Amino acid sequence: MFKRYGEPITGATYQKLREGPAPKQLLRQRRRLIKDGLAELKPTQVFNYVQRRLIPTTTNIDPEEWGFDGREVAVINEVLDELKDMTAADVSEMSHNEIGWINAKEGQTIPYETALLDPIYGDGSSELQMNPDDEP
Repeated sequence: MFKRYGEPITGATYQKLREGPAPKQLLRQRRRLIKDGLAELKPTQVFNYVQRRLIPTTTNIDPEEWGFDGREVAVINEVLDELKDMTAADVSEMSHNEIGWINAKEGQTIPYETALLDPIYGDGSSELQMNPDDEP
């Protein structure tokens, strides 16, 4: 959303974590979803360990009730479609090529503006570039 329209969807503050960027408010929001009955943590066996996955308990959620407009919902659906066939490891690896993640220290805030910078490619190159089709 920020890359395309110059404004974030949630305004959350993202920090650098080992696996990739994560909102600082993530645990608080997860607790809220569970408390409101919209999700639950389910233990799931993944190879030789048990992972606690956040699973939605309903699919009947009106995005407008949560403050999302049509443009934001379209961007969310587009991103979900792009990521649907990727594993968590794939998404993590992709995030590790983003300039904001590369330049931040562990736990440090990643400025939204770094989304406007191209990711680092295998050859180490990067360019400051905005897609003219994505102007707000």
